[in-house]
Amino acid sequence: MKKIISILLLSSFLIPQVCYAQQQLNIPIPDVPEAEKNLGEVISPMKKLQKAPFTGVLLSPAAVAKIIVELSTISQRIDIEVKKAKDEQIAVCEKKISDDQNKFVTDKRVLEARLNSSISDYNAVNSQYKKLKEEHESEWDPQTWMGIGAAGGIVVTVLTAFAITQATK
Repeated sequence: MKKIISILLLSSFLIPQVCYAQQQLNIPIPDVPEAEKNLGEVISPMKKLQKAPFTGVLLSPAAVAKIIVELSTISQRIDIEVKKAKDEQIAVCEKKISDDQNKFVTDKRVLEARLNSSISDYNAVNSQYKKLKEEHESEWDPQTWMGIGAAGGIVVTVLTAFAITQATK
């Protein structure tokens, strides 16, 4: 299988590929009346009531000036619009950052307050526990408990022995 793939790849690299360009597109040429010569792209100043030397769109000097101004200022207008959109997006992003920072600061303060409250509760409970532990340790030390346990064990053993001897008689 690898040999077949290798042969196909090698042949595709070695055999020249032939490409043909498309034929030129036929762009329609505007109709020119037979009586008129095709002058190509022409600007012809006109006076009132003068016959036009060719057919087409007739522009007044003000219209030509406006078109020239529009074409010469289009890049500046695009730059202004891009800057405006960019500034608006920056403002939106900065507002979102500010809102998020405010939220995070508020959350941090709430969590710190909860933590401080929990720490103070822990310290209060711990101090009460230590206080109670000290009170009980001073009253009953481990040796006392051992003595009580030993005495109780002796009493239970004596009573058990006495009960067994009474039961067997």
